[in-house]
Amino acid sequence: MRGQFFWYLKVVLGFGLIAHLVLNAHYSLFDTLLSLPSFLGQSLVLVGGASVIFHYLCLSKDLSESGAARQLITRPGLFRYVRHPMYLSDMIMYSGLVVLDCTLVAVILWLLSLFALYQQAKTEDCQMSKEFPGTHAQWKKRTGLLLPRLRYSRLQSEP
Repeated sequence: MRGQFFWYLKVVLGFGLIAHLVLNAHYSLFDTLLSLPSFLGQSLVLVGGASVIFHYLCLSKDLSESGAARQLITRPGLFRYVRHPMYLSDMIMYSGLVVLDCTLVAVILWLLSLFALYQQAKTEDCQMSKEFPGTHAQWKKRTGLLLPRLRYSRLQSEP
């Protein structure tokens, strides 16, 4: 139940950010294309959105007919570096939305969405550790929850 709450919360907050941007759109397309913050925000939204779709396709290839995972996906795309690349991609996309319309409301929605994404990632991580104990333990040693673990490669190279 807890996991579903944070998943729904992150979806609602994401839609809130999008709605806030659309409702506050007060700039011309020409000015938007030439503005560095707008270009950066749009780029973050596109990269984050494309990454969500890519990782969703990676996951959906391995689902059973009931929708349950048959095995733990640890290799394609960003799964090699983080355990929740779709949530990392959501964070990137939401950050782009805030850059596009940096208002107090947008920042509050963004911070709440980051909290919901983190809580959902922790919840799902706990579920995966119970469902795939051996594989998950090894994967957890070399990857970060939402951000890549930089120290792992350095530890591996030391004698």
